[in-house]
Amino acid sequence: GHYDYLAAFAAGRRMRDFAPDLAIAHCSRSVALLKRATRARAPVVAVTHRNKVKRLLPADAYLALTTSIQQSLKRAGRAASGKPCFIVPNMITVRESSLPPVRRRRQPPRIGALGRFDAAKGFDVFVEALGLLRAEGLAFEALLGGVGSEQQRLSQRALSLGLGEQLTFPGWIDGVDRFLAELDILVVPARSDAFGLTPLQAAAAGVPQVLSTASGHLQMFEGEAEVLFAEIGNPRATA
Repeated sequence: GHYDYLAAFAAGRRMRDFAPDLAIAHCSRSVALLKRATRARAPVVAVTHRNKVKRLLPADAYLALTTSIQQSLKRAGRAASGKPCFIVPNMITVRESSLPPVRRRRQPPRIGALGRFDAAKGFDVFVEALGLLRAEGLAFEALLGGVGSEQQRLSQRALSLGLGEQLTFPGWIDGVDRFLAELDILVVPARSDAFGLTPLQAAAAGVPQVLSTASGHLQMFEGEAEVLFAEIGNPRATA
């Protein structure tokens, strides 16, 4: 934890023996631990993939995923504004060819989403949007891959909306590439996403996407040209 002084003491002994020139911390707890462990003998660089930056401010420099996170650090006050901050976005391995393969579209279209089932991912919005499509009489198949604390609530809501035959829950997805290959549209309805890997993977695979207006999504793609954006938490816009 942030205030685990015993862990900081133990790490400090190892730091003293190793004598690092630089310490890299991923997330705020690591910043707190390494700042105490190094005791200013080496600068601590914070790697951050979240827009919440308050606990990262004691670090000596920052590696941010996006300009949005960089701006959050600068706005956080004097403690961070004068420190070095570099943008290093998430990356994935792609084929040598810059163009994805031509895809055959299914009829009815297959719509998918995947990730950890918690409120921040917005999969309740996905389910509600599918319910609206069904209510309008539009034909489709849907997949929602993943596991998590929201699973029972999502499946019960799907049944109450009459999606029992149209929406499938295949569980945790090990092969994301195979999952994407089966889709005509990927939906990423996250309420918060600094710079997700899934939209990058879908773009590389040539899958059309509907993304929420989370800050990371807005920096990754151009709306109406590369993806469609839907307001965060808005099932009708998503539908």
